[in-house]
Amino acid sequence: MYCRSIKHSDIPLPSAFIPLQILFSERLTQAVVFRETARDRDKLKEMGITHILNAAAPKKNLKFLLGMAREKDLLGTVNTGSRYYRGLHITYCGLPSSYRHCFDISKYFMPAARFIDKALRNPMSKVLIHCTQGLSHSATLFLAYLMICHDMMVEEAFDRVIKIRQTRRVCAHQRPSGVALTRVHPPLQVT
Repeated sequence: MYCRSIKHSDIPLPSAFIPLQILFSERLTQAVVFRETARDRDKLKEMGITHILNAAAPKKNLKFLLGMAREKDLLGTVNTGSRYYRGLHITYCGLPSSYRHCFDISKYFMPAARFIDKALRNPMSKVLIHCTQGLSHSATLFLAYLMICHDMMVEEAFDRVIKIRQTRRVCAHQRPSGVALTRVHPPLQVT
């Protein structure tokens, strides 16, 4: 499997834009790359990841907390957490989401943007944003971050991600929930 890393120096960015890396697979096996990368402690250490935003965290209900969650309850999630990354010095944020077509991801725009923004204030930080497929929820939350924290319009944010990822898959696979990004106009301020 081939995973390419594009550094911030490869693309001209606004002066206020903090350095970051975006990782992507150049094959259709992207789901395996992101899900497995998030679970590969050695790879995360090698990559120097300091923060993880899991956009496919399981919902923490009573059955889950008691260890009685059924397999169907965990379907479409990446079941990691802060305990999973213990000893790696990784700050973790898990946002429970669903891959149902009616799921409104916009409620996570501000928490995700705050988490990413706070992490990237330190130039040594590297943030891994992932979901099960690496196409829909993670891309939507990253786009929301660009719009909220860097005052980009939705088209400008899409263009930036497309340019960085050098593919239009992010648009082609965007679920209707991604349309909620247009509701973030005018730009919100992170406090």
